[in-house]
Amino acid sequence: MAELEGIAVQLLEAKRLAGFGDVAHGRLALLLLDNAAEVSLRRTAATTMTCAQLYNNAAIQLRDVDPEQDGLQELLDEIGARTVSRTLAKRIDREYDALVDFVADRAPDSLPPEHAECFKIVHRYRNAAYHRNAVREDVLGPAVEILFFLCCHLLKNERQIVQELAPPPALVLEFLGDLPSEVEFSYNAHSAVGLSGRFADALLADLHLDHLEIARALSDHLVGRLGQLENDLDTIGTSVRTPLSTTLRLVQQSPETPEQFAAPLAHDFWTRDLPVTESTLTDWRERANQLARGGDARDALRAFAAAERPIEDLEKPVARWIEDIDRAEQARLDWLRGK
Repeated sequence: MAELEGIAVQLLEAKRLAGFGDVAHGRLALLLLDNAAEVSLRRTAATTMTCAQLYNNAAIQLRDVDPEQDGLQELLDEIGARTVSRTLAKRIDREYDALVDFVADRAPDSLPPEHAECFKIVHRYRNAAYHRNAVREDVLGPAVEILFFLCCHLLKNERQIVQELAPPPALVLEFLGDLPSEVEFSYNAHSAVGLSGRFADALLADLHLDHLEIARALSDHLVGRLGQLENDLDTIGTSVRTPLSTTLRLVQQSPETPEQFAAPLAHDFWTRDLPVTESTLTDWRERANQLARGGDARDALRAFAAAERPIEDLEKPVARWIEDIDRAEQARLDWLRGK
């Protein structure tokens, strides 16, 4: 019950902060939700790792078996597929994406693939929101809603080895109201798993995050991201005095390493076909708007992940340009002030 109480505190505090409807509180809500997601993912991963250790032990016991002679190749293949190497375990411990991929691969009933991709997308956005000074409310607000939706479904489907029966935490009981005892011989006893599901469902209902609402939030998030991207492209174009078509060409072919900076301009720099053009931006906006008309959250999550990837690929070089422009402006101001 202590684990449920901990995540309930985070989710309800994130709900309170999100209710302010501004960037300052929204950032804190996003950080709390991102952490709650990681804690929940690690609990399911730990359960899966415990099961994997049994297969690791079996693999050690059978390492001297001759599969050809004993006809055990199929069994050994199945055992091998369920083991976890030390290298993988270390990656899961260090890297968020590896953690998400592991849970999605080994516990798809807890984390469907479309949820996994969106967790990684929102986590990357969380990192950007944490480090950047300028965050738009029309991007941040929907990101918080998306993460609420994902966290609640993750909480409902956590894998646990031990089923705990105990009185509910006071905070959970206050949120859910009076609950009948689940065990006849024990007053006010509830299973942590069942209570987690009730709490998650009640929170989703309270936030009105049904299928249509999450599709709208996904659409709003992408539309806001595109608005920020277009503003940044306009800033770059103003800085170098180029039209949008040229700005897109400069950004997508900008060097990243000292060797690339020193290399001569490619002969087809001004003629080669590039992934993103002005018409691509228009197409992205149309696809983002179409998301709001989705009737199923899982379909919307899949479409969101597919649409977000190419947008993020352009956001990265654009962000580098904006950082260079900001540094140059700061250097100019420092020079004027005699610093």
